[in-house]
Amino acid sequence: QSDNQIVAVTAVQTAARFANACLFVDIKTNIPVELGLTLLQVRAAWLHDPNSLYPTLLVNSCVSVMILSVSCLLEISVRSRIAMLLDSESMVSSFRTMLRGVCDGEVLLDSNFNVSGKADCLKTLLMTRHDFNGQKFEQLLAAEEQDPFHSFMSEPSHPDTAAPPCLRVSLTRGKVRVGVDLFHVKVPHLFGKAHHLVAFREDSESRLQQEVEPGGVV
Repeated sequence: QSDNQIVAVTAVQTAARFANACLFVDIKTNIPVELGLTLLQVRAAWLHDPNSLYPTLLVNSCVSVMILSVSCLLEISVRSRIAMLLDSESMVSSFRTMLRGVCDGEVLLDSNFNVSGKADCLKTLLMTRHDFNGQKFEQLLAAEEQDPFHSFMSEPSHPDTAAPPCLRVSLTRGKVRVGVDLFHVKVPHLFGKAHHLVAFREDSESRLQQEVEPGGVV
């Protein structure tokens, strides 16, 4: 083989080793893999030209060190991100459980203000079996309340010592209309995306409910 062919083959093999380390981010697996590949490269070079044994060993050892360093850094980064996401999900789940005890309900919205996950509290308040998952939350508000709602949700985060902002709205579905106070906290890194946690407390004095269809389900 010519020198150009050897260089091309070596470059392809090195790129494949880097790709393998990036795809399989596990340093415990990559160490024996890199050791085996280095030995195979050295053996092949020795069989082709015994004088190239030490240069090949040196080059492949340096390549293996670089590949393992990249693999280690990637693994640390991935594990840290997964741990952060799990901690964030656990924290939000615990917070939502606590909110159910002090408020009349809570709902998680995605970055587009669509309902994310189950919203049993909405079913209870609006007396319906409708599945709100994926539905735009503002569709439950009167037309004149949608712009204030967007402004309210777009407000910058408040200091930790400040009480969360509050907005008075009416949740509506069919003939049912329930006045509530909304409290909003932004969750920036939940599931890798920005979400909004909205808690609401029913205003019993302003609750306006017309007659519901027979059976109480809309």
